[in-house]
Amino acid sequence: MYDYRKPVITAVCLVVCAFISLSADAALRAQWNFDDGTFNDQVGVLEGAPHGDAAIVPAGNNMLGNNMGLALSTGTLIIPGFDYLQVGDLDTLGINTGSFTLTLWLKHATMPTGFPEGGNNATWWDTSTNGGTPGTNGGLHGFIRQGIDSGNGGKLYANFRDETGTTKLLKPEARIDDGQWHFVAIVHNVSPNPDTIKIYLDGKYWDRGTNESGIRTLTPSDGGTILRLGDGFGGFIDDVRIYDHALSVTLNGSTVTGGEVYNVWHATAQVTAIPEPAAVALLLIAAPAMLLRRHWHEMRHLTSIVALAGLLLSFASSAKAGYSPELVMAEGLFDWSPTRGVDPAPGTETFTIYLAQDNTDKYANHPQITWFKGNYYVNWKSTPRDENSNQSVMFISRSANGINWSAPYEPLPDLLGPYSSGGWWTNGDSLAAMMLYQNPLIPGSPKGTIISLTTDGQSWSQPLTLFPDTIASAGPQLLSNGRMVFEGHGFVDFLGDGNKDTMATRIWYNDSPNNVLGPWIEADLPEYPGRRDLGTYYEGYGTEPSIYERPDGTLVLVMRHSEGPEDRTYRLWVSTSADNGETWTTPYITNFPDSSNMQLAGNLPDGTAYIINTPNLSLDRIPLTISLSDDGVLFDRAYLVRGVPPEQRYDGESKTLGYSYPGATIHDGYLWISYATNKEDVEVTRIPLSSLMVLPDLHPGDANGDGIVNLADLQILGDNWQSQFASWYKADFTGDGMVNLADLQLLGDNWGFGAGVDITFDEALAQLPGTGIPEPTSIALLLLAGAGTLTLRRRVQSSYSLGLGRGDGSPRPRPGLFGGQP
Repeated sequence: MYDYRKPVITAVCLVVCAFISLSADAALRAQWNFDDGTFNDQVGVLEGAPHGDAAIVPAGNNMLGNNMGLALSTGTLIIPGFDYLQVGDLDTLGINTGSFTLTLWLKHATMPTGFPEGGNNATWWDTSTNGGTPGTNGGLHGFIRQGIDSGNGGKLYANFRDETGTTKLLKPEARIDDGQWHFVAIVHNVSPNPDTIKIYLDGKYWDRGTNESGIRTLTPSDGGTILRLGDGFGGFIDDVRIYDHALSVTLNGSTVTGGEVYNVWHATAQVTAIPEPAAVALLLIAAPAMLLRRHWHEMRHLTSIVALAGLLLSFASSAKAGYSPELVMAEGLFDWSPTRGVDPAPGTETFTIYLAQDNTDKYANHPQITWFKGNYYVNWKSTPRDENSNQSVMFISRSANGINWSAPYEPLPDLLGPYSSGGWWTNGDSLAAMMLYQNPLIPGSPKGTIISLTTDGQSWSQPLTLFPDTIASAGPQLLSNGRMVFEGHGFVDFLGDGNKDTMATRIWYNDSPNNVLGPWIEADLPEYPGRRDLGTYYEGYGTEPSIYERPDGTLVLVMRHSEGPEDRTYRLWVSTSADNGETWTTPYITNFPDSSNMQLAGNLPDGTAYIINTPNLSLDRIPLTISLSDDGVLFDRAYLVRGVPPEQRYDGESKTLGYSYPGATIHDGYLWISYATNKEDVEVTRIPLSSLMVLPDLHPGDANGDGIVNLADLQILGDNWQSQFASWYKADFTGDGMVNLADLQLLGDNWGFGAGVDITFDEALAQLPGTGIPEPTSIALLLLAGAGTLTLRRRVQSSYSLGLGRGDGSPRPRPGLFGGQP
């Protein structure tokens, strides 16, 4: 008789484990990081209400990799009662006399020495009573001391009172009014008795802690006190967190070297949000039912138990606070070594296209690569020395094999410049070189994109205007459904007042993919949170975007952050579209590091999404990596494209160490990645697609995965003949994204595999009228004129192998490029 006790005990254990996991996450009770563009509590219900000039703005970089996307700005006035964020009653957190930890980041310029109003302190936290001073019943009042106090000016203060009404003071002996971000942690521990309260500033413990009884710092005992965050602060506040226990601290002398405070300071782990109570209840109720119903007969199998345990426990950590759920870098994907802890993919090779020398141009950037009529083409921006130069031109080099490249040349030497590279477009018959251009004869004219066309790669047409006020990131991109999208940036009218006053991402789409001239329709992108006022115009968050597709057809727009050096988040930003690029969601910050470089996103032939970028938290564009995702959400594997760069040989304005502005194309079984090295050389790295994709463990020619190579597979190949964006299930058996003679040869070589067929391959071809596949005689002539012969015979065993199975011997095909088999 089956023993029912084991599954029941197991179910109870799993539920207890899930409950323990959920309870551990409950330590974080409130958090305001502003990265979703709102003043709301990210893990609780304490929503903020801004007063005066309080606003959400770009935070800038703090050099430690913390979550510093957007921040609270309280204007410039250091006068209480004007500019602040009012937050709800902290008594609702239920902490009261218990242990707690308060952490936050502060940024403030030099404290002035006085004001007409008599001089004020910069208050960053106030839950006290009695008009901004710690009241009789306690409360916390935190501020930076006014500059007129020469001995203490610019130092951090935190006042509170004990149960006797005696004012206590926490004051680190260091100025923080230097315009830099500083990390503050106040840790209150009620055990062991007496209470202890300690303050940490920038990873250092200051011996100003006190041992008292009955400390009431977070909220006064009379209840109902509303927190004012940044009341008259005149600076920036970010990532405010309240925990319901005393975070642990490991010290080496006075230096914080470990513990929970260290982890928050360095943001080595994202904070886990607390699931809603109803969700927790449903989980606890449903877990035993799921276990007993779905795994009743398999409970003796350890794999079933482990799988369900993983499901339950992963639920407790699935929701991440602060970052976009639309694009997530897996925790631990990178470390902070020079190579980010990743290795090159097998078969990776690098070749030099252009090497700056003493007698040549010494600045090169934005190299973009494509394939056209037997040659690879790369174009790039070239200047004698500096990035911003009126001598900027576009150079082109080409190569038949991608290894040996021609001397660069200027295709339009008579074009009145300056102009620079902007990518490529081709329909197979024509090739268009994109150029970024601003007419020098029209002062104040917008920067736009012009193109020059060729049919032979030698002679180039006079330029045509493609977009008069949008700058290309790369060439138009062909989606799986035949629509073209064009990604760039330019001035837009976000306010709807008729003034194009904001420089930001612009997206256009075109349903005539064989015609680069359109008609093009502009997509609808919402206003970005935290536009930056540059005086004469505004700047939005996203620039130099690129797009990839998810298996469900969702488009994902990946963007570089804004240009202001003090406002960069050093993170990628993301927006998505569910209607083929016509409308987009509000851009949102991700947890994906980026050195504020132009990245490149796209899809491999099997649908795998990729992002090529330089995942750094500084301006150094090192290293260059490619990150991969199966579902277009979680990027969980990565390879090194280039590591430590060679030494920069020439000086110049805006010369950047590392690898800039990647471009890519897929051809001949490789992903080819072009980039500028140190903004002076142009190089290309090729990676075998077989090293990046998990190809199906199917027999070549078996497009539908039924184990047979027959007329059904040939029909699929015919339906997708000459496709430029195909997967295995669309008859791309070579993995190069194309359906052509090479794939037809593989199908013909394996005709009849898996089961007998009654017709020959020639007869099968004759049954596919109107597919575009040439007649058998034409195929033979093509092969005689090209390379190789097509063996049109019945085969039982294949002589061709992709060499990439799944490791378990089972022929489980991976989903097709856009959600399954046709």
